[in-house]
Amino acid sequence: MLILSKSDISKLVSMKEVIKEIEESLKEVVLGNVWMPPRISTKIENNKGWIGIMPCYIKNKNALGTKIVSDYPDNNIKFNLPTIMAIMIISDYKTGKTLGIMNGETITSMRTGAIGGIAAKYLSKTNSSKLGVFGAGIQSKAQVSAILNVRDIQQIKIYDKVQSKIKEFVRDIYNEFKIDIKEANPKQVTNDSDIIVTATTSKEPILESKWINNGTHINAIGAHSSTTREIDTQTVVNSKIVVDSIETAMKEAGEILIPISENKITKKDIYGELGEIILNNKTGRENNEEITLFKSCGLSVQDIATANIIYKRAIEKKVGKNIEI
Repeated sequence: MLILSKSDISKLVSMKEVIKEIEESLKEVVLGNVWMPPRISTKIENNKGWIGIMPCYIKNKNALGTKIVSDYPDNNIKFNLPTIMAIMIISDYKTGKTLGIMNGETITSMRTGAIGGIAAKYLSKTNSSKLGVFGAGIQSKAQVSAILNVRDIQQIKIYDKVQSKIKEFVRDIYNEFKIDIKEANPKQVTNDSDIIVTATTSKEPILESKWINNGTHINAIGAHSSTTREIDTQTVVNSKIVVDSIETAMKEAGEILIPISENKITKKDIYGELGEIILNNKTGRENNEEITLFKSCGLSVQDIATANIIYKRAIEKKVGKNIEI
């Protein structure tokens, strides 16, 4: 069994490669070539925690695996641990034998960043140059990296309620990408950005619809339960709504479910899934005036597609440690 650490994984795959792999895999979902049951999850109420189990089989890639992921919002403050932690298990599709176990945090970050980049590719204006980001954590860095792969971004504005995190984020993004990036308040982040990313732990809306210009694209990344959201109802009402999975969104996406409970939208107001747009079954952005909203819940196909190429690359390059259990 091959064991891959976080440092091993970072050497093996680029964001550009992950974007390509996930884009192809989302097509396979629409074409019916992916077995991907809804994730099994449980809440750990006493510690505000959540655990999810996400299996997936991608037929045309012979990729079989399972992700075990946790989300504990207080981890960073109380224990100096990541909010989201995960491991990936890669299995032999022929026998079920476990082939590898790898750190899942980097994979989670990269695949969520990648799908945000894919959404921006198909739903944002092609001349988008200004990016606004809510949240200065690991996922926001991944979103920036992915969006820079698909759009010629010239300026980034960042907001986070924790001042020290903003300074670190600005430094890291500038050092890696040499791009104009500055701190801003929520209104400034929103009202002149072509693309907005929300990647926070907030349980309440952090955007006001009156700040959002026509033509804006929004990636709503952070919230993933039926009772939490980062985007207010009016923004959802004003937007063309695209999701990674309608089935999952109707169970977990507070951005969708809360407006439905308020009788402001219905399930029919969800325009479609990102995979349908990639396959040209549906049109992405149709003009420079519409507001587009991509709500990501996170699908196991994204994780397993990413983990599969990492595992193959590790075997090829002889990276990681082999152990017997």
